[in-house]
Amino acid sequence: MSKRLAELEREHGVALLRRTGRGVEPTAAGEALYRHATSLLSAARQLERTLASHAQHVAPAGR
Repeated sequence: MSKRLAELEREHGVALLRRTGRGVEPTAAGEALYRHATSLLSAARQLERTLASHAQHVAPAGR
């Protein structure tokens, strides 16, 4: 995971984490990324529930 975060930081030219001798903490950009990521994941879970609900009422395609 830290490799991917480092790639994102390099790709976008912004620090997402403040690294210290005692660990890491998110920067303002890291906080924004977190908020957007959790929102997207929540929307994806809702989509899965919606599709599952529809799947219960419809025969599978091709049958």
